[in-house]
Amino acid sequence: MNTKLEAKISVGRLIQLSYASNQDMTAKILDSGASFSILYNPSTDEFKLTAEAGTVKFGGKKAIQGFGFKLKKASIYCTNGDGGIIKYTGSFSFYGVATISTRGEFDVYALILSCSGWLCQAARFLNSRDAQIRSQIEDAIR
Repeated sequence: MNTKLEAKISVGRLIQLSYASNQDMTAKILDSGASFSILYNPSTDEFKLTAEAGTVKFGGKKAIQGFGFKLKKASIYCTNGDGGIIKYTGSFSFYGVATISTRGEFDVYALILSCSGWLCQAARFLNSRDAQIRSQIEDAIR
């Protein structure tokens, strides 16, 4: 397993799960132009997408299943760039395993607005539909 790649895919999955949980608020946060974060609360076993525009709480077990370890802590910090590009840095800590860090960027409009884009591909991947979908997601990550 390529843990760096799995971390990048997990960031996309978390955005997708937040959007599935509360489309309006997630879209508002992502489109606000402000920085935002995604943090994991182990006591509630929930993730929280937070920005000045608001907060979305959601379950994220599906997003981190690919690691195969129990999640201890996760923190992802995102900044909005030009043309809908969001840059992120994040880390995932697991019980009994070292921390995995990642950084990258994604096109927020492609994730949210295009069902042929990465967001829908990530959703199909979460439902374990096709190994080819995973390959397409890997290709879409910068």
